[in-house]
Amino acid sequence: MAQARRYAGGVDVNRSLERGIEILRAFRPGVDTLGNGEIAERTGLPRSTVSRLTRTLVNSGMLDEVRAERTYRLAASVISIGHAMRTGSPVLNAIGPMMRAESAKRRLNVGLAAADRTMMVYLESIRYSPRAALRNVVAGQQSRWS
Repeated sequence: MAQARRYAGGVDVNRSLERGIEILRAFRPGVDTLGNGEIAERTGLPRSTVSRLTRTLVNSGMLDEVRAERTYRLAASVISIGHAMRTGSPVLNAIGPMMRAESAKRRLNVGLAAADRTMMVYLESIRYSPRAALRNVVAGQQSRWS
């Protein structure tokens, strides 16, 4: 079972928003839907809090409710936030063309990742060869780092 997360607290922190973001972070590749109990387990939040916040996230368009299963899935609007980050990133806009040039020049795959807690999240991945490889990395994909 997940341990309850410690929240930053303080006057400038919105605890409900922090908790809502933790609910969105509970979704990972390979798991299409999650119920309130599973979300509570993954986040360490009380089930009643999860229930209230999932309803808010559905109403705000961040989660879709799968009524037949009594579960939730990330809504399409979530990907638009990631797209806005990628297209508006001054780092990606500056380094993207250099990554493509180096990939072609050196005939190798090039990737750029940033830390996200205990994971790395790929911001860009340039494949030199379109052939299937043992490892196919795409933007938004996470991997562990130590």
